[in-house]
Amino acid sequence: MPVPAFDHVSRPTSLDRDAERRLDRDILSFCARQPQLRELAFVLADNGHTHVGHVAQLTFFTVVDLAGGDRQTAEEMRHRLRHAGLDTGLSLPGWHAPDGDLIEPMLE
Repeated sequence: MPVPAFDHVSRPTSLDRDAERRLDRDILSFCARQPQLRELAFVLADNGHTHVGHVAQLTFFTVVDLAGGDRQTAEEMRHRLRHAGLDTGLSLPGWHAPDGDLIEPMLE
C-alpha cells in the first residue's frame, strides 16, 4: 500500500488516490474493528470529527482530551492512523469531507 510522503512539519507533499480515500472514510467504520476505539470514534463524531481526515488534522493532545484524558486510547488511535499511512496533527490544505450524497456508495 503506498504511503503519502510527509515533510519535516507533517504536511503531506502529495496524496495518492488511496490516501485520499482513507481520509474520506468515516471515523466509525475506520475504528469498527477495534472495540477499544469505538467509544472514542463516537465521541469524535459527536464533536464534528466525522471523517478520518478530520481526525488526522487534530493534534495528539486534542485526541487525548476527546478521549477523556485516556492517553492509551489516544495512542491507539494514533497507531491506527499511522497504520493507514497517516498521523495526527497533519496539515491537509484542500481536503474537505465528502458530501453526504457521496458517502453511501463508499460504505463497505
